[in-house]
Amino acid sequence: MIRILLPALGLLCAGSLAQACEVKDQKVVEIMSDEVGTYDSQGNFLADVKKTEIPLQQSILACQESPSLVQVKLTPDSAGKERTAWVNMLEVKVAGKNATTRKCKDAPPSHLADTTTPATSGIDPCTH
Repeated sequence: MIRILLPALGLLCAGSLAQACEVKDQKVVEIMSDEVGTYDSQGNFLADVKKTEIPLQQSILACQESPSLVQVKLTPDSAGKERTAWVNMLEVKVAGKNATTRKCKDAPPSHLADTTTPATSGIDPCTH
């Protein structure tokens, strides 16, 4: 029984981690420093590149949570060859499609709602 539950649990966790780093419709909109470190996919430092070598408004190619890296296109080299690099997520500002707005209730809080509505964790965007 345990042999069945452990792989199922592993797949469930892997699926939730894969969804946390989404690249669909995400673009580089700003470079945060003059030089950006590039890394291999395991997070080992390779070299610095100038911010001018990362074109803005380009789509993110891939991303990963651990280490927290995004793969971006670089400007072509002197021979015209396409280049890509993994960079730290904190060194590039990424933006994408606007999130769908949530429809909130207009009713004020009441004692009935406080005692019958299930509790939620986190900040409710409808109340702040």
